[in-house]
Amino acid sequence: MISSRARAIYVDVPLATYQVSGEAAMIEAAAARGWVDRESTVLETLTVIARAGADVIITYFAADAARWLSDDAASRRHREGAKAWPS
Repeated sequence: MISSRARAIYVDVPLATYQVSGEAAMIEAAAARGWVDRESTVLETLTVIARAGADVIITYFAADAARWLSDDAASRRHREGAKAWPS
């Protein structure tokens, strides 16, 4: 992946990565046909980008990913008995 090579060279600067529209379209098409689970597939692709060294990820799925991650964090806090926000 190009991002991991860029991260290895430019270690002291923020690295932004863009998830191309073709990848987003393939995920949407596969999910619409029931071939993949949309949420888990999107989150997996974003995880791969982050593991490659991206500090910022630009994606068509930004709003959905933010909601899924926020909901997941809230669920974890609820299961662990923690407050939603510190006072």
